[in-house]
Amino acid sequence: MIISFGSINITIEMTLNTLLNDGDTISAYHNQTEIGGNAALQAIAAARCGGKVALIGMIGDDLFGEKIITTLRREGIHTTGIAKQTETQTDIATSLIQADNRIKHIKTENNLEYLKHEQIPPNHLNERGMVLLQDDVPTTLRTEILNQAKSNGTKSILTYEKNIENRSESNADITLKRTDYHFEETSFNCYCGTLAACLQAGLAQEQAEHYAKTAANLTQKHGTGYKALPYIDEIENNL
Repeated sequence: MIISFGSINITIEMTLNTLLNDGDTISAYHNQTEIGGNAALQAIAAARCGGKVALIGMIGDDLFGEKIITTLRREGIHTTGIAKQTETQTDIATSLIQADNRIKHIKTENNLEYLKHEQIPPNHLNERGMVLLQDDVPTTLRTEILNQAKSNGTKSILTYEKNIENRSESNADITLKRTDYHFEETSFNCYCGTLAACLQAGLAQEQAEHYAKTAANLTQKHGTGYKALPYIDEIENNL
């Protein structure tokens, strides 16, 4: 089982035909609302590449949360490890694309602090499993999960920001040294999800990386977000 642990949100993207100034109220000529979050996108990328995936995270008990669960189940992803938080709403990431292509990002990350490593079913951590983690998971929690993975022979993949090695020692010492694979930047969501699925399927690392690079290139051609993630047949047709 591939275990993708971390952020889940609803992503709202609005495209404007003008510039946004303070106090303005303007109309967007295009908008889309879809599932987002690093862990969610990595899980979907892995599932579309044939992986058996469980997503672990937190959502609110609201309409956005229901939309997320429906989408994940349609993708064939196990959702029993996703908890509903009643104290906060489902996290939202909003992108405003202005006429000059400058983008303003606004997001909430209220639910990350409620995540617990106990949400991972114990039987998922074994020698056949793999954990996908991202740098937005709180440090202490990330340490607990990596320690559990190591003790159970579970492989791990971490995506992280470029400056992680320059952080305090208490943060840095739990990252690169304790993961089996690590990659800069969370923009590699498609790459890491595809890589995990291919490694789980028994492909050699070099071949798995070839699949992952192809998937990442296809995603860039398609655009951004959930809908841009390719399926295995498209990946293989482009190899």
